[in-house]
Amino acid sequence: MRGQQTRFILTMFTVVAIFTIAVVPVATAGRSKVAEITDLGAVLEGSDEGALGINEHGEVVGAVVALNGTHEAFLYAHGVETDLGTLGGSTSVAFGINGRGHVVGTAGTSAGGAHAFLYMRGDMQDLGTLGGSGSGGYAINDRDEVVGFSSLAGDQEFHPFLYANGHMTDLGSLGGNGMARGINNRGQIVGFSFQPGNQNYRAFVYQNGIMSDLGTLGGIFSWANAINNRGKIVGYADPGNGTAHAFLYSNGSMTDLGTFGFAASTAHAINDLGQVVGTVQPLSGNTLAFLFDRGEGIVLNSLLPADSGWSLIDAFGINNSGVIVGVGYHNGALRAYSLTPP
Repeated sequence: MRGQQTRFILTMFTVVAIFTIAVVPVATAGRSKVAEITDLGAVLEGSDEGALGINEHGEVVGAVVALNGTHEAFLYAHGVETDLGTLGGSTSVAFGINGRGHVVGTAGTSAGGAHAFLYMRGDMQDLGTLGGSGSGGYAINDRDEVVGFSSLAGDQEFHPFLYANGHMTDLGSLGGNGMARGINNRGQIVGFSFQPGNQNYRAFVYQNGIMSDLGTLGGIFSWANAINNRGKIVGYADPGNGTAHAFLYSNGSMTDLGTFGFAASTAHAINDLGQVVGTVQPLSGNTLAFLFDRGEGIVLNSLLPADSGWSLIDAFGINNSGVIVGVGYHNGALRAYSLTPP
């Protein structure tokens, strides 16, 4: 599951771009209307990328395979997919997009490292670091406030940051390394931080200058991925048996969303209506993308007919119109997708 990819945090980055766009109306089982699924391009096996973010205008960002065979960041808007390029390196990945169409992510630099970027009006801006050699951007709100993580001087530690008004601020941690994953339009920030010794990590919310540990579901670890404009937080946590369960945190309480009969689950995103998307892990085989809506967990493949050719393995984003983005297999090939429910 994406949140648990510590290898990604430490090696900091793979990336994206490319472009054969196919929009396929898909009839859903037991429904008179059809869902529409858009193929947004190829994804490298093992890269953990795809379509990663979506805004209220239906503009999608992520990482797909470029013509040179590497991953580069893309923006899909109004039926056109644009390669966002890099900061001089070979790869990039876009994680978030706000309502103004401004994009954040991580891109390779000419020096061989990777830095957080902000892409706006056709230009990719290097956001720099907190003194170390690397950084990554994960989310952006409508005030162009960006959050992510950066290594500190000496590259022995990494901390969550807030980038606003041209300045990157170290948000501190709960005692160890940490990363910010989401920010809403109220400026509330969520992510995870290791505790002292970097053994166990905890989901946090940062607001009014204070970082608060959100706790767990009874176990030792938790990780927050996103927060909506109503302050509801999603991620995953240990229920006490060492596995990961998707959670919803609201009004000071963490609720276990369950695994829908599978071995484990992770929530990646939540919209302002409270709809949650993520992935579940069977005991064997590929992960499966899910939607949690009004108390019901739905495996997205159940919305598709058996002959669609698609097997959706992860969902990374959802907007207030219910459009979902993620990654899945189409006729055996790993592809980024956008799915509009019927």
